[in-house]
Amino acid sequence: MAKYRKVDGGRNLFAALDHQKAATERIVGILKLRDRIEYRICVASGPLEKIRRALSVSSLASLFGNNVFSSYEVKSWKPDPGLFLHAAEAMDCLPERCVVVEDSQPGIQAAAAAGMRSFLYFQDRDTSFDHNSFVFSSMRDLPFLLGCAQDDKAAR
Repeated sequence: MAKYRKVDGGRNLFAALDHQKAATERIVGILKLRDRIEYRICVASGPLEKIRRALSVSSLASLFGNNVFSSYEVKSWKPDPGLFLHAAEAMDCLPERCVVVEDSQPGIQAAAAAGMRSFLYFQDRDTSFDHNSFVFSSMRDLPFLLGCAQDDKAAR
């Protein structure tokens, strides 16, 4: 059930609608990857139950399958690189061949510490971060960005 707040003299307006619209926009870019992805992908984040629920609700569970890694299982929390390094090893991929898509500063720091390239999903493009990360504000750009990252990595 959507959460709502009362505004305009007691009329109930669903504040969650804007949030749902934004969430849908984020998912569209990821879903476009489904048919075009040519490399292994995974999710490396917080509590496993929360990750699986988010993937299920967003219809992304089939995209990642069992390639889901929890900081609680690994006992490593961002900005420590342990979770990302564990995921890379489990996916049989060298860290320098990995690309991390993140939405937090600690995640970007963890990617840098792991020696991985990172893309920061962030709505405020004017925000600066200490680490070399490309900032993007629309998940619709994700297929293009990952394609560029793959080409860039192959050229090295």
